[in-house]
Formats: sequence, C-alpha cells, structure tokens
Amino acid sequence: MPGSGAVKTPGVGAAPVVTGPADSGGVGNLGLIIVGGAAVLVVLAIISYAMPLIRGREANPMRAQRAEMWSFWIMSIGMAVMVLALSGAGILQVWLQRASDTPVPFMVAQEKIALFYWMREWAGVVFLIGLIMYLSLIHI
Repeated sequence: MPGSGAVKTPGVGAAPVVTGPADSGGVGNLGLIIVGGAAVLVVLAIISYAMPLIRGREANPMRAQRAEMWSFWIMSIGMAVMVLALSGAGILQVWLQRASDTPVPFMVAQEKIALFYWMREWAGVVFLIGLIMYLSLIHI
C-alpha cells in the first residue's frame, strides 16, 4: 500500500530484501588483526634476540627471558581471542543479515553481536598488558 510505510515483500523465488549494509565488518577487521598482530610478534621476537647483541651482551638474564616468554604468551592468547571473537562476530553477522529466513537490518545485527565486540575489547586489554610487560623489560 502506498504511503502506509509497509515493506514490500519479494515475490515467489525472489531474493529476500536486506535492509541496511550487509558488509560483515567483523571479517574485515579479522584480516587486519591477523596480519598486524603476527607482524608485531615477529618484530618483538627480533628485538628480543637483537637487543642483547646491540648492547654487547650475549643474552638477556634468565629473569628477563622468563618475563619475555610470559609476555609473548599473554599477547598470543590475547590475539587468539581477538581472532576468535571477530570470526564469531563476522559469521553471526552474515547469518543474521544474509543467510537467515528473516534478514535483519545492520544496526539490529550489531546489537546482537555486541558481546563479540566486548570480548574483542577485553582481548585487546590482555594483549596490551602483555605488550606493556614486554616493553618494561627494555631497561633490564
């Protein structure tokens, strides 16, 4: 009905109408985290190896090596949780907006996947704790 504000449903055999952008933003962010996070960990590993040589020492003290290993694993766990959270967000968003029988608008999908974004936020905090722990070892 014109003017009633009703959404026109597609005919038989037609694709469902999806309102709002259905871009699965979580999947796009996932690629950035994988590439960026892996590069950061490689750079930190190179620094851990090269820094003692640059300073004229053979190796870092055992206490520093232990702390470097802890910080590496804390950062790795934080990055893994980020990857899993954003993967889940992307999969659920695609399902909500494209694959379900009743597609939902973009902002409704964002409300439903907010938990995944909070998980990613806390995983980022864990990664940051590991990074700060690593950077505090520079002075040892």
